[in-house]
Amino acid sequence: MKLDKMSIKWRLFVYLAAFVLALLAILWLSQTVLLDKFYKSIKTKAVKSAAAAVARGLSSALDTEELMMMLDRAARDADACIRVVNGLGLTLYSVETTVDCTIHKMPPAALMRYFLLAERHGGDALDFFERYPAYNINIGERGNVMIRPSGRASQNMIAAQTAVLADGTQALILLDSAVTPVDATVHTLRVQLLNITVVLLLLAVLLAVYLSRKISAPIIRLNAGAHELARGNYETRFDGRGYREIAELSDTLNHTAAELAKAENLRRELIANVSHDLRTPLTMIKGYGEVMRDLPGENTAANVQVIIDETERLSRLVSDLLDLSRLQAGVQEITPVNFNLTQNMRRTLERFAKLTEQSGYNINFTAAAEVFVCADEMKISQVFYNLISNALHYTGPDRAVNIRQTVLPERAVVRVEISDTGEGIAPEHLPYIWDRYYKIDKTHRQFDTGSGLGLFIVKNVLAAHKANFGALSGSGGTTFWFELPCLEADKETPL
Repeated sequence: MKLDKMSIKWRLFVYLAAFVLALLAILWLSQTVLLDKFYKSIKTKAVKSAAAAVARGLSSALDTEELMMMLDRAARDADACIRVVNGLGLTLYSVETTVDCTIHKMPPAALMRYFLLAERHGGDALDFFERYPAYNINIGERGNVMIRPSGRASQNMIAAQTAVLADGTQALILLDSAVTPVDATVHTLRVQLLNITVVLLLLAVLLAVYLSRKISAPIIRLNAGAHELARGNYETRFDGRGYREIAELSDTLNHTAAELAKAENLRRELIANVSHDLRTPLTMIKGYGEVMRDLPGENTAANVQVIIDETERLSRLVSDLLDLSRLQAGVQEITPVNFNLTQNMRRTLERFAKLTEQSGYNINFTAAAEVFVCADEMKISQVFYNLISNALHYTGPDRAVNIRQTVLPERAVVRVEISDTGEGIAPEHLPYIWDRYYKIDKTHRQFDTGSGLGLFIVKNVLAAHKANFGALSGSGGTTFWFELPCLEADKETPL
């Protein structure tokens, strides 16, 4: 099974097991294969350090008792025999820690050889040799003498260092020490390491299984929940107990699930609203068309006008849906031109003239002066039209909508306000009225052409113009407003 195909639980198990095996391999390598080298290195360093200490003591003005105490201490620290001889090979000081010490049996010729060896190497030298504890002498049938070692050989080290005595004469310091570890110690270490390896392997397996399950369990639960979410179960809730990162990821997924559920509900609501809004004009068009076909004298201008009005209603709904798709695709482009905003709004209000005549709506427009702006004329007309339609939908029993255009010279902007006299919007709903599909009133009123897209389109068009906009609401109704930079009367330069 490839590593990238493994679950996180087994991958953690493999990583932990590999880590423990690597540690055990390092232990075995250091305690078995490299043990002799480590011991030899440590022993060599200790012997050299003891030789240097003895050289310093000999060159200082110490009395014999102090010097012998220093030699004893150096011998114990290095676990070595010490012999100090002069240039003639005569022993000046001696400390013997073993019964059969090599340096204490050396003839003068061997001592002189070490003297020359140390001087040749800059004052100190090391010599390693094999040493057997004893020999067996056997005499054969023909009188042949056979000498064989009685035990295993040990490697010894002789450190030779020249020194200058306090009286100015030269001396040779010799230290003899075994550098091969004791066999019993090595055997003990290896048996102990074998037992430790078995215990560590068992603990490593248990720890790897526990940690892999402990760490992977919340991730596995999150993965299962994500699969449920992908299948459309937006009621899925993610439990992120255990780790901070997992908890943060769970909160993110819970928020995502809630937003997806909201989007799904809004989508269903949009479909229901659009289906209703499409069905009503289609029914009217079909009904009036059948009446005009089947009944003589019903082919009147009034009936034709009803069909035209319902067709325009369908056209507006389709336009809203197309604008929504463009906004979501990010291809909505702004083409700014200089135009008379006041006249543009008057032309837009003329489209509502028939409604005010037939249904009794009262639209009041107040403008202190003609104002010119630089913006996308068609899209600003759409913004104004959508806000008026929204106000007509939610206005009160007096069916009044008040529109006011004011110029704010201190900021060089024109402010347009569209107010209704309805019940107003609750504070908890006010932040969401600009979202797509969002409709506070789920019932269809007399003037109900909305699909929940109008204010969403308004927000995106004004945001594309970098214009300020907002809504104020209270018990006396709601006021939507937006601001655009003004142009001077010559329509070219800002105020």
